[in-house]
Amino acid sequence: MNNQRYNEITDRIRGKPFLLLIETSATSIPERLEEYDPNMFICFNSLLQEYEVHSLRNREGDTFALSIPYSVLDTRLLDLVAKRDQNRRSLKAILREIERHNEAIDKAKDRRRKDELHMIAKDSANRLFKKHYAM
Repeated sequence: MNNQRYNEITDRIRGKPFLLLIETSATSIPERLEEYDPNMFICFNSLLQEYEVHSLRNREGDTFALSIPYSVLDTRLLDLVAKRDQNRRSLKAILREIERHNEAIDKAKDRRRKDELHMIAKDSANRLFKKHYAM
């Protein structure tokens, strides 16, 4: 990381002592993220105890881009950033992905609802059967 970039990043996160800039890691993830997008950098949020991706492209004072759901920095982070990068993917592709995801959620809800109805019907039939033959 060159001095100019380092100074720009530290200026943008100044006043947020809970954000610790991560300049390197065992697998060079911060450097690889910088290669992918020179505006992005990684911080460790000591309040939340998690890694975060930040971007210099965001408006002044707010560099947060996304939380990293992993406790270690590895290539999954780069995959996650690429998947969520709206500047490199068309809006149409993002909307298609959202639609597919919503459809999968709806199908899962329908399956669960059918399973519940089936269990209720089965339980009702068993009760009727027992009541009818108990007489």
